[in-house]
Amino acid sequence: LAYLRAYHGSTYGALSLSAVSLPMHRGLGPTLPDIHHVPFPDPYRPPFPGMTEDQVTDYALEQIRIAFATNVPPEEVAAIVIEPIQGDGGLVVP
Repeated sequence: LAYLRAYHGSTYGALSLSAVSLPMHRGLGPTLPDIHHVPFPDPYRPPFPGMTEDQVTDYALEQIRIAFATNVPPEEVAAIVIEPIQGDGGLVVP
């Protein structure tokens, strides 16, 4: 698993994990399979207007739970790749 709006680099594996923008991937695919992206808990740009920081965090955790319940077998997840502070995603500190 990796986060939406995350940047991990431009080499093949790192680019597969990155999900900053569509132009970043255009013409460079296909990328590595079975990398799933979930929302980063961004309190500055919440998924829905008026959400508190706690609600944003709960929403992000719920998206991981939904991914595990629907299309990402948790026993097959090798890693959850996290930027402690999303730089290219807007300098987001969760």
